[in-house]
Amino acid sequence: MIKKNFPIFVALAFIVFSFVYYGILGTKPIHPTGLIPPSPTPDIIWKTYRNEEFNFEIKYPSNWKVMEITEVNGQLVEPIFNFYPQDTSSQPPFIHFSDVNHVSVYPYGIPTEGISGEYQASFVNLNERPSQAIDFILEDNTPWATYINFAQRPASWQESGFIFAGTKTMNLKLVCMRDDQPIELEKCDFGDLIIRSGEIDTNIRKTQEIMLSSFRFLR
Repeated sequence: MIKKNFPIFVALAFIVFSFVYYGILGTKPIHPTGLIPPSPTPDIIWKTYRNEEFNFEIKYPSNWKVMEITEVNGQLVEPIFNFYPQDTSSQPPFIHFSDVNHVSVYPYGIPTEGISGEYQASFVNLNERPSQAIDFILEDNTPWATYINFAQRPASWQESGFIFAGTKTMNLKLVCMRDDQPIELEKCDFGDLIIRSGEIDTNIRKTQEIMLSSFRFLR
């Protein structure tokens, strides 16, 4: 349904591999513990969003918007909660393919493919124990996105539920590698490696890490 309403995501499908409701196939890096979260930026006023129906809360900057989405163009979709800067030119809903700065909560997951690319165990400190926490990285090892699925979740969530932080990549360049040789993106397939390069706003990324660190379930 998301693909139907967002043709751009279909165009990107050739650079993704299948997830089972966004679970990465194969090895799942374990989130490291005992790490210190980023310190809050002094000039940001923080608000707390709380949702009783889906039993979670998260902090976000006062100059960010919050969008609760359960339907698109009159059609029901899995619940989406987007948090994004007020000056964002694109309109929600945003999913993990959206090339915008956002932190989003998907209690039921997203029934489409996952992101293909290099990743590592996430260094974001969390309140909740994850079953999977990974940072997608650029060619220079800079994290540009974070995916987190939780080991224990409230009854209002499905097993496929996750939270995601994506940072807009400027001067984005994608290279598909097969057997250590670059190939045309159109020929990229499951098992090939996508190498992503570009630049991100590090201040946005730090803000996103603080937001992810603040996320917790209501009990």
